Amino acid sequence: MRRTRLPGQLADPRVKDACRIANAACNGHYKRPGKRCVHDQLLMEKYIACGRRTISGGGDFSFLLAGSKARMVLLCDVK
Repeated sequence: MRRTRLPGQLADPRVKDACRIANAACNGHYKRPGKRCVHDQLLMEKYIACGRRTISGGGDFSFLLAGSKARMVLLCDVK
């Protein structure tokens, strides 16, 4: 398989083309394609529409950070 050499550039059209090719290969072998490290909601929607079935929405740190921010908002609103 040809590499795109576009690390981190998930919005690049060449990545979408590579996903389409990989999806076709996976479907031919009864596999489910996935995508890691997608943190942007619009990109998640595009990858799901493209045929990706497993999307990693973040890791432990990003979930911990989101929870901490939500707690800070709650605590700052207490009068």
